[in-house]
Formats: sequence, C-alpha cells, structure tokens
Amino acid sequence: TSLATHLRIGTHYGSIQPLMGLARLAFYQGEFLQARDLYTQALEKATNIYDHRSMALTHNNLSAITEVIVNTPESIHHLLTALKIIKETGDRRMTALILNNLAYEQLRYLNQPAESIRTYHECMGIFSDLGDLRGIVYTSYDVSKAYLKVGLLDEAWNYCVQSLNTAMTLDSIPLVLHSLHGFANLFANIQQLERALRLCYLIELHPQIDPDTHKRVIVSRCMLEATLPPEVIQPARMWGGSANLQEVIDQILSDRVPKRK
Repeated sequence: TSLATHLRIGTHYGSIQPLMGLARLAFYQGEFLQARDLYTQALEKATNIYDHRSMALTHNNLSAITEVIVNTPESIHHLLTALKIIKETGDRRMTALILNNLAYEQLRYLNQPAESIRTYHECMGIFSDLGDLRGIVYTSYDVSKAYLKVGLLDEAWNYCVQSLNTAMTLDSIPLVLHSLHGFANLFANIQQLERALRLCYLIELHPQIDPDTHKRVIVSRCMLEATLPPEVIQPARMWGGSANLQEVIDQILSDRVPKRK
C-alpha cells in the first residue's frame, strides 16, 4: 500500500523504503529472484535522486542475494561498489558493516585469508573508534576463523577471548553464546572434537540463543556428530544440557592456548 501510494504521487525517495521492505520479505521467504528485482528497482530510484546511502545499502543487500544464488563475482562486485559509495558519504558504521561482509566473502569464497584478515582489521578499527562493542564482538569472532585458516592458533584464541570478554562487558547472554561458538570452531579445528561437541550442545540448548547463532551451531554440531561415535555423542549432549554457563566461561578464560592434537 505504501509503495502504491508513493508511485501514484511520484515521490521517488518515499518509494525506496517500501521497495526494500518488500525485497527483505521476499528474501526471507526464499524468493531470491523476486528480491533481486525489488532491490534493483530500489537502486534505480536511489541512483536517480543521488541518495548515496540507500545506493550503498541496496548494493550490500544485492550482494547477499547474489551470494545465496551462488554468483560470487557479482556478489563481490556489489560489495566493492557499496564500499566505494559509502566511504564517500563518511558513514563509518555502515562502512564497517560492509567491510565485515567483504572480509567474510574473501575468506569463504575467494580463499584469501590474509586479505580477509586485513579487511577484518580495518572493520574492527572503525568499530573501536566508534565504541561499537557489539561490532567488536562479531568481528573478533569472525577474524578468529581467518586466523585459524592460516594456522595462527594463538591469534585465533586471542580474538575468541576478545569476543567473549566484550560480550560479557555488554552483559548479553546471546552475544556470549555467539562468542562461545568461536571456541567450538577453534576446538574442532585442532581436533579436540569431544570438547567442541560439548560446547555446541551447551550453546544450542541454551534458551537465550539467537536465531543466527542457532543456525551456525547446528551446522557445527552435525559435522562433529558425523565423525564421533554414539558413546561420545550422548554424554556430550547430557553435559551440554546440565553445564553451568559461567563455570564453562571461567574455565575457558583460565586456559592457556590449546595445542593441536
């Protein structure tokens, strides 16, 4: 209704947000081509009125869609375009968010862990300057994976610790659980599989887990269960359902950097 009204009276600026809202709904419903079409319409209107922030945001969202439909070159193109536009506006927080998305794709799809680390650090520097602790939680978690990829275990551990400590500073259980998943990734990477699985169950079974962390930890847990015998899996699940979260955190933070098995 909002979109129809704006189109009828010819307000280009007002029609951008309804188009983007419809695109988000289409994306959540799995209608990726429809979402891409709606975002493209929003981008055209934003471009026509030189709304640079909306242009950057729409390119960022188009990147997410083209990632899902497995068009990595186009996804990267949209992110680089969004980054160029948003830097010109001086919006540092949105610059950091786009940098985080770019670093993720550099690591996962381009297999460029060193470049990804540099991008994550640029992102984290902005979050630090802004005092955005939530951004630091997420980016510290993300960059730990890049350090694992290049075999720098000490650095990966330190950024997992930074993510966890920052989450506790914010007194946010959902963020703490997200940070703990970083340690589960680390333990799995160094072949401490039973410890990783126990931690996954603790995170997954906690009532305050957020949807994004829940999806991530299910993937990790299923991968671990595929490699471990039933006599390990069942006790790990029982431990995860009964362990005290604060005691687990205290134990992790008192540990030294573990070694690979």
